[in-house]
Amino acid sequence: MGTQRIGGIVEDVATMPHPKGSVGHGLYYRYEVRLHDGNALVFIDGEVETPHMIGSEVSIEQQHRNNGTSTYRLLND
Repeated sequence: MGTQRIGGIVEDVATMPHPKGSVGHGLYYRYEVRLHDGNALVFIDGEVETPHMIGSEVSIEQQHRNNGTSTYRLLND
């Protein structure tokens, strides 16, 4: 497994209830982000305390898995 720091632009955002959260708690944002590297569109979950607006630039950590898939995590810059 390896990691890489990449950037992207937020194209859409939605507030989602956490499946294990209690009523009124456990909310998070689901972002649609267009990556600069390869122009792929990915979905990334983020904390409610640090919202990102549509059109904003975000930094992402891409984790390459041994099975050929990748996962993404928003970085707090």
